[in-house]
Parts: sequence; structure tokens; C-alpha cells
Amino acid sequence: MRRIFGSLIVLIFLLQFTGCLDSSTEPDPVDDPEDNSKQESELLTASADSALIAMVNAGNVGEFDSPDDMLPYAQDIAMLYKDAAAKDPSNSRANFGAAIFGFQSILDDPAMVELQDLITSMEEEFPDGSAPKYVNSYFLGGLSKKAPDDPDMGDPLEGINTLMLFIQNSLSTNDILEFIQDLIDSALIGQLNESISYMNKVHADNDFVFLITPEMTGEIETYEIDLGEVYMFSAMMRAMRANLKIMNAYQLSYGSIEDFDSEALIEMIADQDTNNGSFLTLRDNTTLPSAEQDLIDALTMIENAVDYIKTETDNQDNDLIKQGDLMEADSEISIDMGQDEDNPIPLMRNATGITDLSSKIKTLLSGPFDVEFPGAITVSFDISALLDNGITDIKSLLPLHEWNLDDMDDPIYLVDSQGNRTQMPTFPDPTFGGLLPGMTQQGIEDLMIE
Repeated sequence: MRRIFGSLIVLIFLLQFTGCLDSSTEPDPVDDPEDNSKQESELLTASADSALIAMVNAGNVGEFDSPDDMLPYAQDIAMLYKDAAAKDPSNSRANFGAAIFGFQSILDDPAMVELQDLITSMEEEFPDGSAPKYVNSYFLGGLSKKAPDDPDMGDPLEGINTLMLFIQNSLSTNDILEFIQDLIDSALIGQLNESISYMNKVHADNDFVFLITPEMTGEIETYEIDLGEVYMFSAMMRAMRANLKIMNAYQLSYGSIEDFDSEALIEMIADQDTNNGSFLTLRDNTTLPSAEQDLIDALTMIENAVDYIKTETDNQDNDLIKQGDLMEADSEISIDMGQDEDNPIPLMRNATGITDLSSKIKTLLSGPFDVEFPGAITVSFDISALLDNGITDIKSLLPLHEWNLDDMDDPIYLVDSQGNRTQMPTFPDPTFGGLLPGMTQQGIEDLMIE
């Protein structure tokens, strides 16, 4: 497939420059390197558009037996758009295409390649009917039609243990969660970084328009994407990146263990807890603050999208997001939240539309806000304390406790500040690192009793 698209590019270049091969005696004009790059970029962009149409046509005639069959097409499309953007960074269409189709590059990430190899080796390692194969297909792949308690499948817990040990020992890190966190960092967040960078360049083009034609979709309608939709795409990407950063901010790695049964896991957690291990500690000091900025930027992008779309003067019939869609959303927000006196967060009441709601959420992210609980109890929350690295070790927030690994039926119990067993949890920091500013132990007990 790559040879086909490569040949197509060569053919376009030959046709483009054939007109220069004449018998004229006039001196050839001096080529402007910048103009040449722009011209090459346009040709590559046109090739990417053609490749997209070819992928749709192939799907329409039944060439794809599975989504995997589309990958060569999608990878070629991504490569052409990226090459076009590299030739001319101001080519908005190429930047937009590279941002959207660039996610195919995730498959080339070393961690993702290792994961794909692992999946293949799992299929080869365990025969059909074995407990590990059953666990893999039922729990991980969702493919097995066997019930979890089917006796033909053996012991699911033993299957899980065997499968997890195989995965652990097959990975370069010998640590499943460390591998997953590294994959999120390099493949997912890494690709989002690249796509957001491409999309940022599109923001500078006030005249940007990308028409999704019937040839590209196999449908009847033509859809128009302009800066309004671009801002929405950018907001979605930033929100996605923020969520991944927050999910990946704390160390989930536990090291390599000999068994994945419940006792081994409890012992691992107890060891990490009593010896101040790195489990559940903040991985670095930049991830959460950058996630907070991503969330704020995502909200700003939504506001930009609304402002742009509401001031459009062109025909709205083929717009992906129409002015009428925003008016309807504003109306629903105004009605639902304007009448929602039961909303436990007073700040969120009486929102008048998308932009106002976005502004209110920004306020939630930037400082303390009140939440009302039954019994006329009001608690102050401050999400920014978490996002500003206020909690460096989640283990430090746990209520006072002691471990008793001699009794695996009851391996942990709560204690008070004097070390006596208790039913009421006693927290060393009732504010949870500033997440609940002003909170006290008595305040927590009042909430739990209520």
C-alpha cells in the first residue's frame, strides 16, 4: 500500500513539472524555495485526501474484514498529512489532517509494539479451553460466551494468577502497572501532545475550512469544519490529555511479585504502607499543574468555539456544529440549572448557557467552593489544592490503622490517636492536603453520622 501512494506522489510531481520541459530559449525563472515547499505541501495534502477517499471506497466494496484491515490506509493518510505539514507549517489543512489522523502513530510507539507482541504471545502460549485463555478472552477481550462459573473453564482465580504472572514475566519492566503508566505517557499523552501542537497551528487561520465530502464518508451530505469545530476538537484533546495526566500522576507500580493471589497483594500493599514505599506517591511536580492548565485551556477553547460559531454569517446548513445547536444547548442549560435549587454546589446554580457554565467550572478549578450536605452541613472543597501538588502521598491520607498479617481474614484494623482499636476512622490530616480546607476530625465524624 505504501508503494501505491508513493507511486501516486511521484506521478503527481511528474505531471506538475512536465510543462517545464519545453524548447524555449528564455532563461528559467529562479525557483523560490519557500514557494516550492508550499507547492509540495499542497500536493502531499491532495494525496492524503485521495488516500482518505480510497479508504472509504475500499470499505464500501467490502475489502475490510476487520478494523485492522483499515490500518495501512490510515497510516498512509497520517504520513502524507504529516509530511505536508512539515513542508509547509502554515498549511492548515495538512495540520488539521495530521492532528486527527496522527493517532495512528500510537501503534508505532515502542510500548504499544511490545503490548501487541505480548497479546500475540498470549494467544500462542495458552491453548483453547485453558483457564488463562478463558480469563484472557472473557475478562480482557470480552469474547468468551462461557459463563464465569463454567466448570469447563477451570478455576478463574488460578487462571488470573497464571495469566498475570505470564504478562509480568514477559514485559521488559517486569511490572505491569509501570508498563501501563509508561505506555500512557509515551503513546497516549505523547500523541496528544503532537496532535494538539498541529491543531494550535490551525487556530491562526481565521479562514480555515475543511469540507468532508461524500467521497470521504460514503454518505450523501457534505459537512463543513471551520474554526468553531477546530476549537471544539482542541478542547476535547486537552480534556482527554488532562484526564490521562491526572490518572497517571501517582505511582501505581508495586514491583515484581511472585503470585497474584489476594494474600500476596495484601502483603505487597502492607509493605509499601509501613515502609513508606513509592506506591501512590506523586510521580513528579509538573503533571498535575499541567493537567489543571489543560482543563482551563479546554474550557477556553469551548468558549472560543461558541463565540466563533455564534458570529458566523455563512449558510449553516452543512456546518458540523450549527448556531441552532448552541442556542438549544444554552436553553437547556438555562432551564435545567436555572431551576436546580437542589444542586449541592451553589456556585453551579443559575448557569445561563455554555459560556457561563464554562466560567463557573473554571472557578471550581481555581479555588475553594462550598458543597451543601443534608443536615445543613456545608463543606468547603478546593480542587486546586490537589492539582497544585498538595497531596504528595495518597497513603498519608489514610485513617490511622495497623496491619495484622497473621490473620488474612482481617489483615488491617482502624486505631485512634492512642493506638486503640476503633470503628470510627481517625484521619491524620482531616483537610486531606488542603482538598477540604478548614475540615476537622469532628467535621468528618458529623458527616459520617449524618
